[in-house]
Amino acid sequence: MNILLLCTKMPFPPKDGGSLATLAFVGLLKKSNISISVLAANTPKHPISADTPDLIGVKLKTIPLDTNIRVFHLLFNFVFSNLPYNVIRFRSNSFAKKLIEFLSSSSFDIIQLEGPHLGIYLPLIKKYSDAKVVLRAHNVEHIIWQELAEESPSFLKRIYLRVLAKRLKNFEKKLINMVDGVIPISYHDFRTISLFSSPHYDIVIPYGINIDDYIPGDQIEINTIFFIGALDWIPNQKGLMWFIEKVWPDVLKRMPQIAFHIAGRNAPLWLQKRLIAPNIIFHGEVTNAKEFINKYQVMIVPLFSGSGIRIKVLEGMALKKPIIVTLKGAEGLNVTHGKELLITDNPETFISEILELLQDNSKQASLGEAARAFFSKEFDNFALANKMEEFYQKLLI
Repeated sequence: MNILLLCTKMPFPPKDGGSLATLAFVGLLKKSNISISVLAANTPKHPISADTPDLIGVKLKTIPLDTNIRVFHLLFNFVFSNLPYNVIRFRSNSFAKKLIEFLSSSSFDIIQLEGPHLGIYLPLIKKYSDAKVVLRAHNVEHIIWQELAEESPSFLKRIYLRVLAKRLKNFEKKLINMVDGVIPISYHDFRTISLFSSPHYDIVIPYGINIDDYIPGDQIEINTIFFIGALDWIPNQKGLMWFIEKVWPDVLKRMPQIAFHIAGRNAPLWLQKRLIAPNIIFHGEVTNAKEFINKYQVMIVPLFSGSGIRIKVLEGMALKKPIIVTLKGAEGLNVTHGKELLITDNPETFISEILELLQDNSKQASLGEAARAFFSKEFDNFALANKMEEFYQKLLI
């Protein structure tokens, strides 16, 4: 079986949730001995200098694509188009030409879109290939923008984001009904998708990694909490600011020796300035996320928008970290509060959970053990690979 993955960014190096999710899926495909090709946009937001060497055992090819936001194009799109601007930014004549060359020179059984944005090329794909087309939904995109619209304090921005979310919903609905199959990565997203569309075939394949690649550390700095996530993603920015404004001051007041470590790529200047504060240590982008997670005691995940599965939460669970997360951050995971994770949206509860955890090593240990056991059961690569291969075989009948 030959499969082509079309990606908005390269899955390697794995620097954020999207690339990690794609790289993990490549690992599943390799377990099933499926021939894999990856064709990815090389964008200014996620640039690579050249085609990545064959580091993950698949054929990799990138195509330069300028997705920078241009105000005139954004306004023109808003007035004269019904398509979402964050999809239109991936439309390019040069990208289309390279894609045609790729499709014409190779034969594929399945072409999989990693997210909906490259669905803009679906008519072209159908014209130049007889392959079955699958959408792998990392998120339900329109929900993210709906939530951001309602959270925005700016009236004009709120209006624009509502329009964008509506266009995204229409685009996703149309795309899902045009492809041959859909693979959401969480049951929560599956239920949402099923409300407004009926794909021919669908199956939930969550994020899976090899548990043996995640070895919990034993050299941990005490009296520490930490956050790790892409800081060019608006939900992470908003969640982190909520924590710093509503939780952190009281935590620091009650426990002056505590340190808060933050790691994340592409933090905007305004956010970097906000992170210059007592007992906050901002590391920027770290070269090894596992080492960073292993180094500190308690992981915090304050999120209030988005969909899909929080991959950094899963990595923290695999590394036996006690994790305090908001309801939205735990969404898509079939976890129990107080067993695998601590879940709360309340600032005072968040504060008390942090303080209690840091003073109770046995509770830290029990949460960590339960989290790793849950991860091993629910996100085992071998079981997911078999499930995925059965789905593809059914699709090709």
